[in-house]
Amino acid sequence: MKYYEMHEIVYQRIKNDGHLSWDKSVSYDDMWLHGTNTGLKRHLTKIGLSFKDLRVLDLGTGTGTSALYCAREGAKCVGVEVSETAIEIAIKNAHALGLNIEFIVGDILNLHLSKKFDFVVDSTVLHCIVGAKDRTNFYETAKRHLDTDGFLFINTMISEGDMSSRFPKEYFHYENEILWSLGISEITERKTIGEKSYFAHRTLLSKGNQIEEFRQNGFEIVNTEITSDSDVKCLVALLKLKS
Repeated sequence: MKYYEMHEIVYQRIKNDGHLSWDKSVSYDDMWLHGTNTGLKRHLTKIGLSFKDLRVLDLGTGTGTSALYCAREGAKCVGVEVSETAIEIAIKNAHALGLNIEFIVGDILNLHLSKKFDFVVDSTVLHCIVGAKDRTNFYETAKRHLDTDGFLFINTMISEGDMSSRFPKEYFHYENEILWSLGISEITERKTIGEKSYFAHRTLLSKGNQIEEFRQNGFEIVNTEITSDSDVKCLVALLKLKS
């Protein structure tokens, strides 16, 4: 099992618990307030755009948190997620809200749709992608599906200060901007640290290194801001392809 495929197990638990999203939302009003949604609204406003009739590709859509919001505001949305259970919940959410969204089970690191989009949205998935090759594949997917004048919207966790103190040491290990987790035994790509076997769970780059990664992968900055998600900061960024 690949490290990011473990999300299927998490979404099975979410389904069994009757929650609407990864954040355990119990109402759609809660979902609309997710940081990706509020960030999208702020940054669209800054560049003078509205959601109406925008073509949006939501990468790592999960149970549809951002795709649902964008569609509610008038966008035409496609959501892609590796977890079949998450997509099952997303479709159920869309039906409950009367929204027409195309949800696809697929690997966003190897995605080839015959469509172009005005906006590609990182539904807080970028920090879940570990390793230079996989992260490059994420950006290549975004570039492949963006229209010439399109935008990539990022909402990703970043590192700041001593990150090793931010996570329970009995379960996590943080070094070199990678958060390692004991996780589940089904994940085969692992590393022994001390006497424990970890898998690479999250990438938490510094703000400067994250911005440099954007540039190295062919994007330039339109707007950025830092937001707080409990003890961990997030970099919210609106990007466009380098001209």
